[in-house]
Amino acid sequence: MSIYQQWGVEPIINVSGSVTRLGGAPMPKAVLDAFCAAAHDAVPLDELQAAASNVIAEATGCGGGHRHERSRRGLGTRNGGDSDGV
Repeated sequence: MSIYQQWGVEPIINVSGSVTRLGGAPMPKAVLDAFCAAAHDAVPLDELQAAASNVIAEATGCGGGHRHERSRRGLGTRNGGDSDGV
Protein backbone atom coordinates (compact mmCIF):
# COMPACT_ATOMS: atom_id res chain seq x y z
CA MET A 1 0.00 0.00 0.00
CA SER A 2 1.39 3.39 -1.00
CA ILE A 3 1.56 6.39 1.32
CA TYR A 4 -1.23 7.95 -0.74
CA GLN A 5 -3.49 4.97 -0.23
CA GLN A 6 -2.74 5.09 3.49
CA TRP A 7 -4.05 8.67 3.42
CA GLY A 8 -7.16 7.63 1.47
CA VAL A 9 -6.02 9.07 -1.88
CA GLU A 10 -6.16 6.62 -4.79
CA PRO A 11 -3.23 6.79 -7.26
CA ILE A 12 -4.14 7.32 -10.90
CA ILE A 13 -2.58 6.43 -14.23
CA ASN A 14 -1.27 9.77 -15.49
CA VAL A 15 -1.38 10.01 -19.30
CA SER A 16 -0.99 13.80 -19.30
CA GLY A 17 2.77 13.91 -18.81
CA SER A 18 4.46 15.99 -16.13
CA VAL A 19 1.53 18.02 -14.82
CA THR A 20 1.87 19.75 -11.45
CA ARG A 21 -1.76 19.26 -10.45
CA LEU A 22 -1.24 15.52 -10.93
CA GLY A 23 1.87 15.46 -8.74
CA GLY A 24 4.43 16.08 -11.47
CA ALA A 25 6.14 13.03 -12.89
CA PRO A 26 7.29 9.91 -11.07
CA MET A 27 11.03 10.06 -10.51
CA PRO A 28 13.39 7.25 -11.54
CA LYS A 29 15.15 5.41 -8.70
CA ALA A 30 18.49 7.07 -9.57
CA VAL A 31 16.90 10.51 -9.12
CA LEU A 32 15.31 9.52 -5.81
CA ASP A 33 18.61 8.07 -4.61
CA ALA A 34 20.45 11.29 -5.52
CA PHE A 35 17.75 13.39 -3.85
CA CYS A 36 17.95 11.33 -0.65
CA ALA A 37 21.76 11.48 -0.64
CA ALA A 38 21.75 15.26 -1.13
CA ALA A 39 19.12 15.76 1.58
CA HIS A 40 21.64 14.71 4.24
CA ASP A 41 23.69 17.90 3.86
CA ALA A 42 23.22 21.64 3.67
CA VAL A 43 25.29 23.63 1.17
CA PRO A 44 25.48 27.27 0.07
CA LEU A 45 23.11 27.55 -2.89
CA ASP A 46 25.40 29.85 -4.86
CA GLU A 47 28.14 27.20 -4.71
CA LEU A 48 25.65 24.50 -5.71
CA GLN A 49 24.48 26.68 -8.61
CA ALA A 50 28.07 27.14 -9.81
CA ALA A 51 28.75 23.40 -9.58
CA ALA A 52 25.53 22.63 -11.50
CA SER A 53 26.56 25.16 -14.15
CA ASN A 54 29.87 23.37 -14.60
CA VAL A 55 28.16 19.97 -14.90
CA ILE A 56 25.73 21.34 -17.51
CA ALA A 57 28.58 22.93 -19.48
CA GLU A 58 30.58 19.71 -19.43
CA ALA A 59 27.61 17.53 -20.39
CA THR A 60 26.58 19.77 -23.29
CA GLY A 61 30.04 20.78 -24.47
CA CYS A 62 29.17 24.47 -24.35
CA GLY A 63 31.35 27.15 -22.83
CA GLY A 64 28.96 28.00 -20.03
CA GLY A 65 26.15 25.98 -18.57
CA HIS A 66 23.42 27.79 -16.72
CA ARG A 67 20.30 26.72 -14.92
CA HIS A 68 18.09 29.65 -14.06
CA GLU A 69 14.82 30.04 -12.24
CA ARG A 70 11.98 31.60 -14.19
CA SER A 71 12.24 34.61 -11.94
CA ARG A 72 14.49 37.41 -13.18
CA ARG A 73 16.01 37.43 -9.71
CA GLY A 74 16.65 33.68 -9.62
CA LEU A 75 19.70 32.32 -7.89
CA GLY A 76 22.59 31.98 -10.11
CA THR A 77 25.89 32.42 -11.66
CA ARG A 78 26.44 32.40 -15.35
CA ASN A 79 29.65 31.39 -17.01
CA GLY A 80 29.89 34.14 -19.59
CA GLY A 81 27.25 36.74 -20.24
CA ASP A 82 25.15 38.56 -17.70
CA SER A 83 22.34 37.11 -15.61
CA ASP A 84 19.92 39.93 -16.47
CA GLY A 85 19.35 38.76 -20.04
CA VAL A 86 16.93 36.00 -19.10
